[in-house]
Amino acid sequence: MRYLYVGSFPPPYGGVTNKNEMLYAALSDEAVSIDRKKKKGAISDAMQLVHAVVSCRPLLIGLGSNRKLHILSSVLRLFAKRRMKNSIVFAMGGTLHRYAESNPEFGECLKMYRKVYVETQAMVDSLANQGLRSVALLPNCRKRPKREFETHRSSGKLRCVYFSLVSKEKGADIALGSAALLQDVDFDFWGRFDSDEYAKEFLSKASELKNVSYRGVFEANGENVYEVLTEYDLLLFPSVWKHEGVAGVLIEAKIAALPAIVSDNNFNSEIVEDSVEGIVLTQADSLNLTSAIRNLDNDRDFLYSLSRGAKKSAELYYLDSYIEDILQDIG
Repeated sequence: MRYLYVGSFPPPYGGVTNKNEMLYAALSDEAVSIDRKKKKGAISDAMQLVHAVVSCRPLLIGLGSNRKLHILSSVLRLFAKRRMKNSIVFAMGGTLHRYAESNPEFGECLKMYRKVYVETQAMVDSLANQGLRSVALLPNCRKRPKREFETHRSSGKLRCVYFSLVSKEKGADIALGSAALLQDVDFDFWGRFDSDEYAKEFLSKASELKNVSYRGVFEANGENVYEVLTEYDLLLFPSVWKHEGVAGVLIEAKIAALPAIVSDNNFNSEIVEDSVEGIVLTQADSLNLTSAIRNLDNDRDFLYSLSRGAKKSAELYYLDSYIEDILQDIG
């Protein structure tokens, strides 16, 4: 019997919808979905959950909200408990373990699924410590690109890129502070602003720095994100956001063989191995970020080794490294 895939699909495009689209495409021989091409809203979401409950099919669940997953799981537990033993959850983001810890009844629901896939080993360990045995790792994967992006030795003026939501919580002001201290290094910023107020503040400061360019909001189209990232020498990700999950740009940078300097925040140090694939800051501030950039600017051999490490680690984030295990669980 084919599975029913329950989850958000594009449009609009985003981390959750892109992951669902990728998984569904890889599992389309085993699954069907409902309303994949329709514009989503509260009514559509509710109808999808109702369909999931009344359907006779086992489920593949890719809901982006812990709350929605909680609601669906609680209803299934009441009315379709047997189907949960044949259903699989693909957790989105990096908060499921904390949500389950705060909601023990939901944690008991998770134990009833055939398998729960989460995005980091730390989440696997946390859920296992909560008594969940059917938990496994499925990182925030990407499809293997059509061409391989090679490592390259950096020469000339160092080029750094910030590629995320432009906000204080994501560390934009930290990166901008380093730009002010490193006039001989170029800094490009890509991303939308989190508010009009911060946009004015950021752009005003950036306009005073000749080595800073705000490049606007990146328009993703196929694999063009790798084409852009490979133009740089370093990715800057000094996020201090307390809800930081598994940032997609850290995965995309690996594929582009681009080493990253990241804050030691939530899962960043699991995604980027310090001094192997990038640099993990002991403290996220402009002085520490500046020191890390300067050290790599002065040691291009070390920078090249990080590029090689980033490229090698990308193999852990391709869907084709995990799809056979998922198919075995489905079978």
